[in-house]
Amino acid sequence: VKGTAVYTAAFTPSTTPLTAITNTKLLLSMTGKSSPNNNGSIGDQSILNNVITTVGTPPYAGLSPYSNTYPGSINFTSANSQYLSAPTVAGFSYGTGDFTMECWVNFKTVGVTQYIIDQRNSGTANAIIPTIYLDGTTNTIRYYVSGADRITGATARTTNTWYHIAVARSGSSTKLFVNGTQDGSTYSDT
Repeated sequence: VKGTAVYTAAFTPSTTPLTAITNTKLLLSMTGKSSPNNNGSIGDQSILNNVITTVGTPPYAGLSPYSNTYPGSINFTSANSQYLSAPTVAGFSYGTGDFTMECWVNFKTVGVTQYIIDQRNSGTANAIIPTIYLDGTTNTIRYYVSGADRITGATARTTNTWYHIAVARSGSSTKLFVNGTQDGSTYSDT
């Protein structure tokens, strides 16, 4: 969500699938699933209706943070060969304004670094582009931008638990929230 810090203080994560709100630039959800045994597809529910490419055919998983049925989730087993790709569009530029990135994640393994939201391409490892990841050494959620970790979560994450993760910048304050509670310090940036 570009232009809006949806969360600036503690909150209760949604118990239903997210819907597009004003300034939503990308909202991924399962579409086209007719039964738990059929693979669905990933669609963008934002006003931009971006074409999402699934690389490596990650299998559909019936589990979701809302129930064990539709809309379900995608089970990535290898970040090197399974991921989602969206086109490069001007609407994804963060600029100096407010923004929110959020998702639900359920780790099947810990102890290995896992990128949750990573918008860098392979040629820009130290780019200013925000990245959210699970550190494989501490199992904490981290917010990385401008070539360094800027927020390090304080609580280790475990397997087989749904976590709602959000990073929101309001003014010059960026915060990381896990399950609606701020995790780590506030990062002052522009």
